[in-house]
Amino acid sequence: MIVFASDLDNTLIFSYKKKNQCQQKVICVEKKEEKELSYMTQIAYNTLQKLCQKIVFVPVTTRSIEQYQRIQFFDKIEYALTTNGGILLRNGHVDKIWLEETKKWIASSEKELQKAIYLLRKDNNICFEIRIVDDIFVYTKSLQPQKTANDIMQKLDLNQVFVDTNGEKIYIFPKILNKGFALKRLQNLLHCKKIFSAGDSHFDISMLQQSDVAFWSGEQNIVMKKGVCHHWQQNVVEFGENVVLEIEKYINI
Repeated sequence: MIVFASDLDNTLIFSYKKKNQCQQKVICVEKKEEKELSYMTQIAYNTLQKLCQKIVFVPVTTRSIEQYQRIQFFDKIEYALTTNGGILLRNGHVDKIWLEETKKWIASSEKELQKAIYLLRKDNNICFEIRIVDDIFVYTKSLQPQKTANDIMQKLDLNQVFVDTNGEKIYIFPKILNKGFALKRLQNLLHCKKIFSAGDSHFDISMLQQSDVAFWSGEQNIVMKKGVCHHWQQNVVEFGENVVLEIEKYINI
């Protein structure tokens, strides 16, 4: 089995805010209350659809289940990893065995996650509700995200959790919860012959390192564990399209 495990936002899909960067025909793949939110170029969409006849496409996202399910591809996706890999969806339904295993893996982090919530509630820079996403990790936003992150890292047990930022967003994850670990679990489940992957942010690096062929648009260089990494610093519209076109070349060799 050949798998294409890919991040979604700013990798395969791009937001309405970046639509004006695209001179090509686009297809809307996400709506919320009839408002169009995310797109793919028609070339990327059609190429991915063709690829799915030959390989298994697995979205791997930090989005919650609800946020992921707003995205509508051409067919029902058989496998999808949401919530930073903590949840596996099979044909749109939560795989209960996977979730039970996740809960066991992250159980030791629960105390620190609750402590993080307590600390965030006392932080005057927090400008968004504090969420426990799918009962797995903590998410909020801060007016001074780096200060918020630094402050709580000094008070949390970083052997149990890790704190991350992305713009104004603040994440507190169980230490073991990352996309690379999720992909390794999926590899054991599906007995993958070869894995392609794509990503744009530091959330994706562990997943890319777990792959045979990776596509990366971030700034830093990635040290791969076994495979090869194509490092393309392109805008999100070009990157997603070029990734699926390049994988198509690999598959057709």
